[in-house]
Amino acid sequence: MLNEINHKFLLGGATLGNQYGVSNTVKMTDGESLLLIEEAFQQGFLGIDTAPVYGKSESVCGSSNLRNKEVFTKVLGSAVRQGLEEGFEEVKRSIKRLQVDKLTGITFHSSDDFMFNTQTSIDLVQKLLDYDLVESWGVSMYSPKEISKILDHAKPDYLQAPVNIADRRFIDSSVTATLRQQDIALHARSVYLQGILLQEPATIHEYFSPWKPLLSEYQSISNANGLSLLGMTVASVLELGEVTRVVVGANNISQLQQMAEQLKFVPQKNLLSMFKPCSDEALIDPRLWNTDSF
Repeated sequence: MLNEINHKFLLGGATLGNQYGVSNTVKMTDGESLLLIEEAFQQGFLGIDTAPVYGKSESVCGSSNLRNKEVFTKVLGSAVRQGLEEGFEEVKRSIKRLQVDKLTGITFHSSDDFMFNTQTSIDLVQKLLDYDLVESWGVSMYSPKEISKILDHAKPDYLQAPVNIADRRFIDSSVTATLRQQDIALHARSVYLQGILLQEPATIHEYFSPWKPLLSEYQSISNANGLSLLGMTVASVLELGEVTRVVVGANNISQLQQMAEQLKFVPQKNLLSMFKPCSDEALIDPRLWNTDSF
């Protein structure tokens, strides 16, 4: 399966030079991060998706060979709030750290960042395009309700949004119909839901106790198909025709290799139909998690 759809993979940069995810307690060294990037490209990943807020991630990624790779990063909301010129200079700094001539895509961290001053945001995108520093642009979202707010002002080339076995709001037919009509691509992120979907239900933090039965059911389905949740969660999103890119991270090379190995043995198509979705935003929206107790 990996060889058939590896053209969708982007390596998430959140764990490269940074500690990310409520279930991740280890930060990779720069050397380990570089080896992980190299392994990802050997596995067929198209490129990387990172951000300046991910610690040293941009610099670490820039130390690898990104030639002929897709490179996506984000524009700092704080920079955009300071005006067009500061936003433009901040993106140029990202490009310098990444050691590329231009970006495949620049992404606003959130719809709020884009909407703070829509004219500044639009002008920033246009200036980056005029200077041939980016090929496309998009907005990272948490809820489909944000789509219409953006479309009232501009049409991005892509949206980056959570898509996983629990959270299917962005692959609802009404949403995908809108994206098709507007010719907007969908990039899936949060495939593991910050690692929560990969944890053994017995070891999960007490905050997630209300959803232990659901998470246990996910585990049982994966076990019954002879795969880990890592393989099932990724394969379920990869096979979706509505999704053009899938951003996946890894805490180490072993995890990345395990995922690649698992994808060779996916038992069937329409994997999502095997899992029960969850509409409870207290689980599927990490912004609502009480992380102070973690």
